[in-house]
Amino acid sequence: MPSREEKLYRCSACGYRSASWMGRCPSCGAWKSFEEALSEAAEDPIGEGEIERLSLDGFSPHPSRIATGSAELDRVLGGGLVPGSALLLSGEPGVGKSTLLLQVADAVALSTGRRAVYATGEESVHQVGERAARMGLKNPSVEVIASSKAEVLLRAAGSGVGLLVVDSVQTVGSSKLDSPPGTPSQVRAVAELFVRSCKERGFPLFLVGHITKEGLIAGPKALEHLVDVVLQMEGERSGSLRVLRSLKNRFGPTDELGLFEMTEEGLKPIENPYEHFVSPGEAPGAAVASLMEGRRPLFLEVQALLCQSAFPYPRRVAFGLSSSKLLILLAVLEQSLGLKRLRNMDVYVNVSGGIRPSDPAIDLAVCASVISALEGFPLSKGWAFCGEVGLSGEVKRARGMSSRLKEARRLGFKAVWANSDEADGTLARARDLRSLANAIRGGGDGR
Repeated sequence: MPSREEKLYRCSACGYRSASWMGRCPSCGAWKSFEEALSEAAEDPIGEGEIERLSLDGFSPHPSRIATGSAELDRVLGGGLVPGSALLLSGEPGVGKSTLLLQVADAVALSTGRRAVYATGEESVHQVGERAARMGLKNPSVEVIASSKAEVLLRAAGSGVGLLVVDSVQTVGSSKLDSPPGTPSQVRAVAELFVRSCKERGFPLFLVGHITKEGLIAGPKALEHLVDVVLQMEGERSGSLRVLRSLKNRFGPTDELGLFEMTEEGLKPIENPYEHFVSPGEAPGAAVASLMEGRRPLFLEVQALLCQSAFPYPRRVAFGLSSSKLLILLAVLEQSLGLKRLRNMDVYVNVSGGIRPSDPAIDLAVCASVISALEGFPLSKGWAFCGEVGLSGEVKRARGMSSRLKEARRLGFKAVWANSDEADGTLARARDLRSLANAIRGGGDGR
C-alpha cells in the first residue's frame, strides 16, 4: 500500500492504478490515460470510516421537497429539490447557468430561512454581486464566496447551509492533488468531496459543469455517475429562448423539459409556449406540430422552403431536426406520393424557436410543411399534425393523444391530424401520407 506522501496514478479509461505515470495502460491499452489520483490512504480504505444502515421496513419517505422559485425548474426536477441531493448543471458558456442558479439561491434562502452559499472559482465576489444587482437580488441570506480550493470553499460555507452552488467544478481543485484544476483526476476528487459533504449535511448541492466543443460534459464520465441529477441548458446566444432538459434524475422523470426566456432581470419562465413558437399568419410551407416533451404537450411550428437547385446534388438542410431524418422523410414522400420534383430541389426545414424536439411525432408536420411548400398553398393555423412516419408511408400512433387533444382544444385548434382511435371531435384521422395529402389538398377535415 502506498504511503500518504507517495503519488498514485489511475487510468481514466479503466481505473487501473500504478505507482508511476505510464504512457500506455497495461490493462486496457489506452494511451495517455493516466492521471494523478489520491492515494489509497487518503481515500479512506476499507476498515476506516462509518457505515450507514437502513432496514426497508423502517423506511420513511423523505420530507417535502424544496421549491426553487421557478415552476419550470421544479417541473424538470419532478417537484423541487430533494434535501441532500447533488445536481450537475451543464451548458454552453453564456447560456444562463450562473443566472439561473443565482435566482435559485435567492428563492431557496427565502423559502427555507437558511443561508444559500454561492461558491465561485472563476469569478470574483464583486462580479457575482454586480450580476445580482442587475437582477434585483438583495437577499442578505445569500452569501458569495470565491476560491479555487475545494477545501477552502467547504470550510468557508460552514454549517447551517440550505443550498450550496459551486460554479464551476472544473475551476476548483483539491489541495490533496498536485495537478491543476480541470484535469480528470481533479474534477473527480472535487466532485467526490462536495457530494460527500452534501450527503452528510443534508443540503442540496448544485455543481456547474463546462462542456466540450462536441457538446459533452467536460471531465471523466464518473462525474455524471456521482451526482443524482444531470441537467443541460440549451439556447442560442443570439436568441432569448433557453431550454432546460433532464438527462438523469434519481428522483423524477428524465424526459421533462423547461422553457425560459432570458431577460435583463434574469430567466423568466415561458407560460404560453404556443405564442412563443407559432407565428400568427398563414404561409406556404408552415405547419404546426403537436409534440409531447415528457408529460407536457407542446405545439411548435415547422417551416419548409423549397427552391430549384443550381447544383447537381441538391442541398438538404435541417435546423432543430436531424439531417438524416429529413433525408428519410424526403425519400418516403417521393416514393409514397410520387413527388419526383423533390429530386432537383434544395430543401430547407426549420423548427422555429431554436428548440430540438425529441418526439418522433414531428415527422408528420415536416411532411405536411414540405407538401405545402411544394404545392404553394398555405395550411390552416387551425390544423396541427402528429405522428411518426414509417418507411412505407404509414403514420404511426403517437403516445399521449388524450393530452395532445386536450391541449389542442384549449388553444382553439380545429383539427389534429393523427392516426388514432380517440373519440374526439378535434381528431382528423390520417392513416398514411397519401390520405393526408389528398385531404389537405382538398381542404377536407379527414373525420
